[in-house]
Amino acid sequence: MSSPALVSIVGVSRSGTTLMRNVLNRSSSVAVASENYFLGHLVKSQGMRRILCDRFSLANDDDLRLLVDFIYSGEFRQVTWQKNWGYWRWLRDNVSRENLVRRLTRSDRTERALFLALVGAYAEAQGKPILGEKTPSHFRYLDQLFDWFPDAKVVHMVRDPRGNWWSEWRRRGRQKPHELPGPYRLAKRTDTSLKALITAVVTYAWGEAMRARAWARREVPRSYLVVRFEDLVAAQGREIRRICRFLDIPFEPQMLDQEVVSRGHKQGMKGFDREAAKRWKEGIDPWVDRWFSTVFRHPLNDLGYLGNEGDNA
Repeated sequence: MSSPALVSIVGVSRSGTTLMRNVLNRSSSVAVASENYFLGHLVKSQGMRRILCDRFSLANDDDLRLLVDFIYSGEFRQVTWQKNWGYWRWLRDNVSRENLVRRLTRSDRTERALFLALVGAYAEAQGKPILGEKTPSHFRYLDQLFDWFPDAKVVHMVRDPRGNWWSEWRRRGRQKPHELPGPYRLAKRTDTSLKALITAVVTYAWGEAMRARAWARREVPRSYLVVRFEDLVAAQGREIRRICRFLDIPFEPQMLDQEVVSRGHKQGMKGFDREAAKRWKEGIDPWVDRWFSTVFRHPLNDLGYLGNEGDNA
């Protein structure tokens, strides 16, 4: 096994992908860029490659510069309903426009080259040899990812869907209406409608994630690793060493030096929030618990979430 040219962190929203990014970014080997949604979001049309390549010709030098200006401008934030991730601050704050223009000009001008230029420029700025990116929804596009990068490695963060639901419920409940995407803004008029929407979204996303897991275990088993959020926060040393073996990078003690990143009374505290794995049990609605336990009975059993051992992979 050898170190990959690209590491991709994926998973349903609120599954610990940010924590995993922070862990890997503490290593001296991997530079993991934050969300880019390049391949797609809930639907492919929301993918940045479609938005960018429909507006600009990669074959034209003038268009390449306009594309880069567009990425670095405030206008970039207005092209999708997910306004909060459109700006790519991880790129703007670390890579100059001229650097990105040079990379694109020297590339073969394909969509793959655009993606590679983005994450490659970030890794270069961090001074690390292995490129990485963390885009939760990219689990829907693993076939495309491995087509572009056959030697990539994917770390798939998985969490009990009831935990996903609880974390999402608390997150949306704290947000002000103007901070919410359109569907959530409408649903937030009542607790019942918001809970129903979150249940539908998590059900769809978790089902898609399990289909992606099945595909990856069949098609790219040596290049794909599932990490349960619950295991990462409970047994950090063991899990991080397992991840390092998978990526063929050295374990470094500083990878254990983390801060709690989720909002709440422990935000900013040092270490891993062990209680986060079971906090959903404090207040989840019984009907939501029953729903997920019934709809996903088989994968929940397989992953050890219903009292069985599961294969944890």
